[in-house]
Amino acid sequence: MAYELAVIDPGLMELGGHHAGFATSLQELLAQGGASAPKRVKIYAHTAIDQRLAQQLMPDECAGKMEVELLFSTNFYQLFEKQNTIADANSYINKLAREYFKALLAYYDEYEYRRTKQKQVNKALFFYPCLSWEHANALSIALSMLDSKQHGQHTVDAQHVVCAMYNPGINHQGSTTNLSQRVKFYHGFRRLARHACVRIFASDKELSTQYQQLLQMPKPLPIHPCYLLDWAQLANTQIASNKVNQVATVLLYSGDAKQNKGINLVPELVDVLANNSPQLQLQLQLQVQYTISWQYPEIAEALVKLSQQAEQYSNFSLYNQFWNQSELIQHLIDAEVVLLPYNAKTYSDKSSGFLWLCAALNKPVILLGESWLSREAKRLGVNLTIVPELNVVPSDCNAAENYINSIAKAILGVVVHKAEKLAEDKSIMPADTSEPEVVTQYRAQIFGAMFDWFKLLSKRPT
Repeated sequence: MAYELAVIDPGLMELGGHHAGFATSLQELLAQGGASAPKRVKIYAHTAIDQRLAQQLMPDECAGKMEVELLFSTNFYQLFEKQNTIADANSYINKLAREYFKALLAYYDEYEYRRTKQKQVNKALFFYPCLSWEHANALSIALSMLDSKQHGQHTVDAQHVVCAMYNPGINHQGSTTNLSQRVKFYHGFRRLARHACVRIFASDKELSTQYQQLLQMPKPLPIHPCYLLDWAQLANTQIASNKVNQVATVLLYSGDAKQNKGINLVPELVDVLANNSPQLQLQLQLQVQYTISWQYPEIAEALVKLSQQAEQYSNFSLYNQFWNQSELIQHLIDAEVVLLPYNAKTYSDKSSGFLWLCAALNKPVILLGESWLSREAKRLGVNLTIVPELNVVPSDCNAAENYINSIAKAILGVVVHKAEKLAEDKSIMPADTSEPEVVTQYRAQIFGAMFDWFKLLSKRPT
């Protein structure tokens, strides 16, 4: 049976991040078509969506296949990482529940109309790209409202597919790191899991076991594919590299500009690397890309400095704009090495979609300290270099300078090593141009084809 897809995402607002990444990936895949593609897609997004993103999601080639409705007014991240109790959050949860209900009811009514008047019947998949505990509570309330006697006439053949991508207060060793967080996630997701139409999927291996422990399940949660790209399509697509001989491109930063992602370290690295050519007569070409979701005062100075450096150094390119799927892939393919300067403590048990992009293209990655990123990189077989984190903010400039120099040294080390391998044997292709011969089961889970996964889910009985 054919299926249709309804994406319910109150967080789809900014031009950047995983919300926009999923939506734009979905749009590009839908334009390509294919046997596994849904017959139609309806996205319910935030009313304050960036108009550039809204326009990007509705190109001519998707006319009649994809529709975006701006419905949500609730701030998806209003309670994110805040110490609110469930009682404190009730007002927020109830407001979001009403909006979830409004979106669901609108789709169910439209579905019923098409089923009775137009005789069009497809299996309906409702997809929620990410939920935290407060969203899980709100969605559960909305589904209960939909199932109430007042709206019992709805008989939509549907599944509600939920992605659990936020840490529920449990670390990778199974210990509780935040009891309050754990209790909130337990009540929210246990409540949601009671709905027979709901299926919950974890975003990575660690979350799979953490949610198993949280919800006291007999086995780990199944893992959903990373939805930022269609990996099967990428594997079958030949993308030419724009690399120039004797030039080594280094991607120093990409994504939302945030202090805990290390944006404040980047200007100093640019100063060190811009005039530093490694061995073998190679010239470095430095790149930084970022978007700004919110105005953070703590990173303002770094962003001004980067703009000045873009004018100062001919071998430094600054992109303060969103990269679409094809642009992102092209820049990653061109890069010899990628730095992810994320704060190790912040990302101790927090995931990053950008690491998955690097892993899929077999990019050498440099990290600052051990964290979820280093553990996940090892699970995916990434060529990994780890610079020990600077645990204490130094009071003297020499310690800070030495730390920046150690990061720069690691970058140059990877670049020189790759250049030497190519110089020794011209027949060796760079690692990023070919998939490993043996694809591990975990890589297969993370890099599964999104539409194939949706199609498979649609075949399961509700």
